[in-house]
Amino acid sequence: MPLNKLSLWLRLIFLLLILPGITSNKDLHPYEYAYYNSFVGGTGGAFRTYETDYWLTCYKEAVEQIQPESRVNLFVRREPYIAARYASAEVVVRDYRAEFSQIASGDYILVNTRTNEDRKTVHDAPTVLEVGRGGATFCVVKQVP
Repeated sequence: MPLNKLSLWLRLIFLLLILPGITSNKDLHPYEYAYYNSFVGGTGGAFRTYETDYWLTCYKEAVEQIQPESRVNLFVRREPYIAARYASAEVVVRDYRAEFSQIASGDYILVNTRTNEDRKTVHDAPTVLEVGRGGATFCVVKQVP
């Protein structure tokens, strides 16, 4: 086989091998680091079994989707300084762990799904917003009844 044909075949094989990763990363954007291969069922199969959004990138998307008509409190279960960076002037970001006693009806709570924190934190409050990709939920916003 001539060298040019061999080179073409190698390029095709290489492209076929990396194509699943490329398409998966496109679907997960901006959470590409949460990618898991098909051996565990992809990112959806890894959800609640392995770490997914360990950098809490979902906070940006969650906080930007909160569009209140008036001032609201958003209590953040973990790393509130990340959420505060993206909050509008109408969203007051507060530390859930330090200010737990001040949570009132109508307040929002942002919690990630790492170590199932969303199931442990105010589990009776309804979820009003979920952020995720590929069958995995990275964080949720709940509203205190």
